[in-house]
Amino acid sequence: HTCSWMGENCMTSKCCVSADNEYPKPSCFKKNESYAGCVVSPPSGWSGELIRGNQQVLQLQPVPASEPASETMGTSLFCFSIVAWDSPRTSELAQHLRRVRQGLFQCEEHALVAASALPGSQESSSWKAVYTSLLAWDQVKKDGRYLKHDWTIKVDLEQVFLPERLQQHLRSLRAPAGVSVVLQSGQPNNSLQVLSRQAVQALVDGKDRCMLHVDHEKGEEYFADLCLRGLGVNYMVDSTMVASGSCQGSKTVAVGHFESIDAWDRCYDDLTGSAPSSHVLLKRKA
Repeated sequence: HTCSWMGENCMTSKCCVSADNEYPKPSCFKKNESYAGCVVSPPSGWSGELIRGNQQVLQLQPVPASEPASETMGTSLFCFSIVAWDSPRTSELAQHLRRVRQGLFQCEEHALVAASALPGSQESSSWKAVYTSLLAWDQVKKDGRYLKHDWTIKVDLEQVFLPERLQQHLRSLRAPAGVSVVLQSGQPNNSLQVLSRQAVQALVDGKDRCMLHVDHEKGEEYFADLCLRGLGVNYMVDSTMVASGSCQGSKTVAVGHFESIDAWDRCYDDLTGSAPSSHVLLKRKA
């Protein structure tokens, strides 16, 4: 269910959401029989009837262990990275990871999405990062393979990423089946995005509204978080999923930003404690 943003008509949605941590929060007030608006307080001349207060997304709780596994989300993964193929360093890393079948190439299905050329050259780097990401999500929607999997993962190519470990986390998390949820790491400046199939659908259908209401100048991670909240996507938290810099830890799913192949490989080896050749692809769906 998608709510309305500040200043929009909420007669149909009957709920309002906030963007950019607005305070005070808007609520849905009735103006007349045909219009209700998301405002902080009803203007003079409105009916003023409160239809509903500000809608807050929820932190979902795990399905109790006593409930059957069929009540929880599965763990199949569609993973993608945005690649600037005109960058020699980035394209070499992408080709290396594809050759050794590491990182996102260990997911059941994966895609390398070419970074799109952006209109205009005067926009800020933050705006460009946000716009590039949204264009990539357009490609994911057109690709359609995310619909076959429980989770879609957007991961930076330079981030050492272990899909099998993520699946272990997801099994332990026991997210409710069929819900729109994003998995948060609680780490600042973390580029790893873990979205349920339903959350991806909300994002690709509602991202244009986010462009109208969410600040583009505070970074891609900030934009994605506020956009998903505004679209009514609930969340769960896994604080052990992402490491800030250490290539150690048996629970770490993703770490760092390694632009060179040698640095990426060294961190991968330290994390896994075994030679890259011993790792296999996750079993693909038929």
